[in-house]
Amino acid sequence: LQKKLAEQAEPIYAEAIQHYKQREFVAAKNLFKEAASIIPDYKSTEKYLDRIDGEIKEDILLAQKRRAQQLELKTKEDDLARRDEEERVRSAQEQKEKERLRQFQNELAARKNERDEWVKILEQSEKEKDRNLKEQAEQVYKEAVEFYKMHKFLQAKAKAGALRSEEKA
Repeated sequence: LQKKLAEQAEPIYAEAIQHYKQREFVAAKNLFKEAASIIPDYKSTEKYLDRIDGEIKEDILLAQKRRAQQLELKTKEDDLARRDEEERVRSAQEQKEKERLRQFQNELAARKNERDEWVKILEQSEKEKDRNLKEQAEQVYKEAVEFYKMHKFLQAKAKAGALRSEEKA
């Protein structure tokens, strides 16, 4: 009978050992319990059962530690990605601001050039107007002098009056 029970327990025990070696502790624990239910204290079943709970706790702690490290790494990666994105956005905003400033400066330069052109045109127009007035005044003066020389004093006076009224304008 003992031999028959051992033949039943051995494959279960061997499978439990395989699971234990692969760190599949829950499956190993169940198989060790099954082997122990067939033959109590079969080989090192009790020794393995005592160790398994500690191994399971250790695996849980290691898994939690790995998870915490993964979370920490993920948080660092996310922070780095967020900082990179913030830097990219800030850089893009700076580029936009620089472009707007360049456009504004170009507009100012264009307006200044336009204003300078208008000032130049107005100055030329004023010079032309002054030259024309001077020519007209000289012509009127000459005519007044001619009338004076011809003793046409009233006409000379009228021309001189016209000259004064043009100077006032």
